[in-house]
Amino acid sequence: MKKKLVSLLLCGALVCSLTACGGGGDMSPAATTEPAATEEAAPAEDAADAAKEEAAAPADDAADSSAAGTTITVMASQDWVEDAEQELGKKFEEETGIHVDYQIVPADQYQDLLLTRLNSGEGPDIWGAQSGFALKTTYNVEKNAVDLSGEPWMSAYSKFSAEQTG
Repeated sequence: MKKKLVSLLLCGALVCSLTACGGGGDMSPAATTEPAATEEAAPAEDAADAAKEEAAAPADDAADSSAAGTTITVMASQDWVEDAEQELGKKFEEETGIHVDYQIVPADQYQDLLLTRLNSGEGPDIWGAQSGFALKTTYNVEKNAVDLSGEPWMSAYSKFSAEQTG
């Protein structure tokens, strides 16, 4: 059950993050020096449902997207990512032209490898972590994460989880 919940969280984060990448604006493919990362906690089931609905929504003329040809990286523990999420990444790529590079790491090495990459400035675009009040300091979210507190789907996020990750 816990693995499925974490999988849903990563899927939701992927959908939300990738949706943001698909918007107009000046975006340079994989040339940023600052990682656009997210941290995960335990949102209400409504958030997972909302993520599924967003994933099912058609893309806005993806072939003409200025982000086409971009690659984003998703780093996750091998225990967190299921085949369905990787299939979602393929579908997202078909609709937007944005390639999702899954970097699946053995579970016992995930935290150390993630911290090393984040501290070296080479962190993945999307990553997950266990929630808790130490999350802010352990992963230096002020530097290594994007503030998503203003996103509409945050209303479905539990207040306690938001306090841990915000």
